[in-house]
Formats: sequence, C-alpha cells, structure tokens
Amino acid sequence: MWRLPNRNDIDPHRGADPADRFDVVIGSLPGYGFVGTTTDRPMTRWRMGRLFHRLLTEELGYRSYGIRASDIGAGVQLQMALDHPEAVIGLPLSGPGCRTSPRT
Repeated sequence: MWRLPNRNDIDPHRGADPADRFDVVIGSLPGYGFVGTTTDRPMTRWRMGRLFHRLLTEELGYRSYGIRASDIGAGVQLQMALDHPEAVIGLPLSGPGCRTSPRT
C-alpha cells in the first residue's frame, strides 16, 4: 500500500520537497451524505459536475485538480473530465457510473 505523506511530514530540512504538498477536498453529492436534496430542478451528473468544477475553480481557486469517486460519483467525475479536460489532471475510474452515454 502506498503511504501518502502527511502535510507535517513534508519538511525540507529532512530532504522532502514542499512542492509535493497537496490539499484534499471531500465533497458529498447533493442528496447524499451530509448534503440535503434540491427542490428547484433535477440534480443530474452533468449539473453536479458543473457545480463541483465551479466549487474547485471559482470558489476554492484551483486551476487544476485530480478527482476520485466511486458509485454515482464516478459518473460525475467522468463528466467533469469530459467537460473540463484542461482542469482535470488525474482521473482513476471505477464503478457503474463510468459509462459514457449521450445526455438524456
């Protein structure tokens, strides 16, 4: 198993490169986890992808990001990569939501 470094482990005095630091943003899909449901219109994977991209770029200020999700979130992450290939730098795919299909 690969061990990800803790932010505190990246110490230039111990030979680590501060450029290796990264942030982890964990989001819940609308209607799942800690997020309530929406009532104004249906929440599709395309809409969720747009919202998450906007959160990461406009609200949190990231120019690029890697994404990982499973189950329903896998379809959302795939849609984010299809809609914003300039921003997505990593995309491990797994789960039933990974199929590509026309928007219906």
